[in-house]
Amino acid sequence: DKDGECALVALDWQALFQGKAMVDVAYYITHIMTVDARRAHERALIDTYLDELSDRDVDYPVKAALADYRTALAYLLCYAVWICGINVVEHPRAITRKQQLMKRVSSSVADWQLADMLPFVRT
Repeated sequence: DKDGECALVALDWQALFQGKAMVDVAYYITHIMTVDARRAHERALIDTYLDELSDRDVDYPVKAALADYRTALAYLLCYAVWICGINVVEHPRAITRKQQLMKRVSSSVADWQLADMLPFVRT
């Protein structure tokens, strides 16, 4: 723009749906970042996102945002399984990418203790 700043806009037409914004935040963090990078920066990225919303007078309480983030992670686990299941390409690079995706997503499932969201799994 005229102030020398460039706004970043991301559109994912491949998986267009209406939902909570934390799905997009969780998607970018868990599907793109390595497990170690996610673990090191995840909460700071979420907090930065919420700070940016607050700076624009959007009220999104941290507790609600984190609950939505956990729910988004559960959805994204299903999404990752679907992606890997429909993409039957046997190219070694495709297989490696699928393995990396499942490692990233499954580690977030464990780290955020998503099994606790299921009443029949609680101990």
